[in-house]
Amino acid sequence: MKKIVLFTLCCVFLLGCNNQSADDEVNLSKLQSLEEGVLFSFDLTGVDLNSKNSGLIEVSIGEPEMHAGVLTRIKRVTLNIVNDEIPSIFDGFPDSTLPWNTTVSLDTDGNLISLLEITGNICTSTSPDKLPSNVHVGDSGSLSPLACIGDETRYRSWKIENAENGAIKVVITSTSKDQYGVIGSVSEVVYVLDAAGNVIGFETELEIRAHPMSSHDYISRVRLYSH
Repeated sequence: MKKIVLFTLCCVFLLGCNNQSADDEVNLSKLQSLEEGVLFSFDLTGVDLNSKNSGLIEVSIGEPEMHAGVLTRIKRVTLNIVNDEIPSIFDGFPDSTLPWNTTVSLDTDGNLISLLEITGNICTSTSPDKLPSNVHVGDSGSLSPLACIGDETRYRSWKIENAENGAIKVVITSTSKDQYGVIGSVSEVVYVLDAAGNVIGFETELEIRAHPMSSHDYISRVRLYSH
């Protein structure tokens, strides 16, 4: 089975020169919305050392579901990477699309309860929480750690940075450690929101590896971004 390590996510290609000040407040309700349907979707393009890539990122909210006696909302994060090399590297993917899908369970207030990744990995929040409702440039804080299978713990933090044209960057960093405190991976997710709180772009950098048991020796750094 494939292994994909999400490394960085950010947004680019914003025009203009106006910046938010520390006194300007931005509401995150659209980024954290529980309204059923697609929250945002972007076509992606990019390139790595091996080939050109394309893809799609889509984040959507499903109907309410009962989970262990608790009413939850399901957020689905779909990232598809299109690369002509995929069929020859990853068994089970006869076409050129490699999916990285995550199903996130939220409570009715939008707090993260757990997530299930396409690899089968399950992570549970040690204390369900979410980002603040309103933020300013310079704000920062921590989110509850996620306890994952295999004695993995993901430690998360967030900060708000300036972007161009009056936008802000919502930066979420996750550091994965094993039971001995050894770092396994680091991911950084950056959403760029305009002054009205709309998500206006997306970029991702991925390290894609063939499974250690595979006969292929394949490592590629893939950079995809929205326009």
